[in-house]
Amino acid sequence: MKKLIIISAVVIALAAVTVAVIYWPSGTNNNATTPDTTQTVDDNTTNTVIAANVGRYVPYEASHVEDNNYSRTILFFHAVWCPECRAFDKTIRESDIPSGTQILLVNYDRSDELKQKYGVTLQSTFVRVDSDGNQVGKWVGYEQTKSLDAILTNTR
Repeated sequence: MKKLIIISAVVIALAAVTVAVIYWPSGTNNNATTPDTTQTVDDNTTNTVIAANVGRYVPYEASHVEDNNYSRTILFFHAVWCPECRAFDKTIRESDIPSGTQILLVNYDRSDELKQKYGVTLQSTFVRVDSDGNQVGKWVGYEQTKSLDAILTNTR
């Protein structure tokens, strides 16, 4: 009987460790001022430039906002645990981002300063900014059409 209890305890402990490893937030810091550009965006993808020859989709860095190679900058407030955000992320990655457009991925859970600056209260929010970081437009994509066209149209 004792052997069965010990085996059960070991199995439960291993299951708990496995769940913790899978779901525990990474120790990587992705705050608005000093993001780690090699951080995993979600559980299955890494930060990469998408469609670099026509536009880009990269993690937020303040210097990207000032980049004169892009006339349209959109901040995407994304949370890895948010199904809506993951759907938008997939759509953006599978789309051809227009020339002169950049979408900067902002970690919703770790960017309180940016959320406060732009009045963001819900993940899956898109904020268009000018090269000085001033808000030009804002759109909450929650329960909206998941398309790049919807993002571009609604953040004008």
